[in-house]
Amino acid sequence: MSAEKVNDGLSFSERQLFGTAIVIFVTMILLATFFLIIHLCGLSGIYFNAYSCSFQRISASLI
Repeated sequence: MSAEKVNDGLSFSERQLFGTAIVIFVTMILLATFFLIIHLCGLSGIYFNAYSCSFQRISASLI
């Protein structure tokens, strides 16, 4: 029984570390997207159609 409790504790800490890594990764992606929109469209792009502006700029640069 004590071995199972130790294993549960280890798996819980591993899950905690994995969840923290996912949160950090998603936060970095959101920040990168935010700064990409600022870079492509300027500050006005955030307030006025940020997504369509960045989509048009990205698709235009890819073509």
